[in-house]
Amino acid sequence: MVISLKGQRNTEFAILPCGSVASNTGVIVTLATLEVVKSGKAVALSFPALIHEVKRQLKLAESFKHLIVVDGCKNKCAKKLAEHLRLMYEAYLNLADLEIKKLGPFSSNEYGEEDVKLVKKVLLDIIEEIEWFGALHPLSGRNTPISSFHRSLPALLSDFTLAIPVCC
Repeated sequence: MVISLKGQRNTEFAILPCGSVASNTGVIVTLATLEVVKSGKAVALSFPALIHEVKRQLKLAESFKHLIVVDGCKNKCAKKLAEHLRLMYEAYLNLADLEIKKLGPFSSNEYGEEDVKLVKKVLLDIIEEIEWFGALHPLSGRNTPISSFHRSLPALLSDFTLAIPVCC
C-alpha cells in the first residue's frame, strides 16, 4: 500500500526513530530521520503516540509496506517498542553498529554533522536496496538487524555504500 499524507509524498516506507533528544545519539537519529523525510523517501512515525498506543497511530504504523526501526544506543527503545506492538519491520539500525558512541545523558549538543550525514546515507541506502530487491536480503525475512546481513561494517564506513548480497 502506498500512503499519501497531507504535505508528504507517496511512500511505502516509514521510519520509527527512538527520537530521544536527551543525548547526542538520539539527536543524530532524529535529525537523520528528518532529512530522509525531507527527501520524500519515507515518513516518520510518532514514538510518543505509539508508546501510548494511540489507535490511529497504530493503524497507520501497521499500514506501511516497509518499516525501518532506528535506535541511537544499546537501550534499543524503538526496537523494544516495535516488538511490544508486534510491528513487523524490514530493517533495524542501531548507531552503535556504525560505531557512533553515545556520550551520555544531557549530551544533546555534542553531535557532529558528519554523523547525521552518515546515518542519513545509511537509511537512504537501506531504502534503495529494498526498492531494488524488495527486501534487504533474500533470506533475511523481517525483524532482522541490519548488522546481521552479509555486509562488511568497515566497507560501509569507508565508502558509505551497502554491499549487494550475492545469493546461491
